[in-house]
Amino acid sequence: MNRIAIALALLVFASASNAGTDYQCVNDCTGKGYMYQYCQSRCSYDDNPSRQRPIQPQNPFQMPQIPQTDYKCVSDCTSKGYLYQYCQQRCSY
Repeated sequence: MNRIAIALALLVFASASNAGTDYQCVNDCTGKGYMYQYCQSRCSYDDNPSRQRPIQPQNPFQMPQIPQTDYKCVSDCTSKGYLYQYCQQRCSY
């Protein structure tokens, strides 16, 4: 029984380590009346973008698109108190 509990705890911590959470975003979200779990999921971001898989071209003769970031969006986002990594992910396309 203890092994199952430990395995579940490790699974939870392992999945949580893949994402960062912007708690200013969570506070703003919950302040608007949304549920904490929803806000946490909306305010989470990949804290290690190097783990993302590379974009594969659909057509072998077409170059893959490089993700772009709107830095005005990032600046506006961080000026509201949100974390840079969260803003960068939200402002990239």
